[in-house]
Amino acid sequence: MNKQISPFYINPVSSDGLRWIENVSKGWRLIGYADELNRSIQHTGWFTDEDGMGETLRGIVYKLPSRKGSPVYAVGYADPYNDDCARLEIVTHCDDDSEAASYADSIAERAAETEREYQSAWQLGREYADASETIVANRETRKTLFAELRTVTLPPTICETIREKIKSTRRNIREALDTQRRITSDYVMRGDLLSAFADGADMTLDEAKVLR
Repeated sequence: MNKQISPFYINPVSSDGLRWIENVSKGWRLIGYADELNRSIQHTGWFTDEDGMGETLRGIVYKLPSRKGSPVYAVGYADPYNDDCARLEIVTHCDDDSEAASYADSIAERAAETEREYQSAWQLGREYADASETIVANRETRKTLFAELRTVTLPPTICETIREKIKSTRRNIREALDTQRRITSDYVMRGDLLSAFADGADMTLDEAKVLR
């Protein structure tokens, strides 16, 4: 017989000190979004991408039963992909809803910054991988073109066309290598972002470490 899971579910604490909690309102009382509780917050969430066109992380505040007369809050940000789910930290140092809202907004800000950094590192990894694919493809093309020149008797005009294509492959390879050098020299890959770069480049973490 399958075990029935409660609709309100608290996941373990992650490395950033937050818990991903499902169906939060089934277990804790929703107070509101951070910008609704603290008028100094003049936005409705922090963008998770550099272009400001994607999802936002919006601070949110829940309240738990008080402890020894002191308020207990669960603060963090609403999950933009799942209704009534959030990543939260349970805190006892906030005196009122407004202070809890400010802390929730700061958590959302840090999380959004982390996600933006991850996405930037992933995109650089993808760009590095694309350059690798360009190099491989153009080397194969150049090899084939050289073989044609050596083994087939062709009119001079066609030979010249092939030679121009060979020059083009050389340029493409050189540009792709320049791109890879730029990425590995200009971008300081922190340890916590190296895995994002590796994911984007479709390589192992050890392979990415060699590039640093």
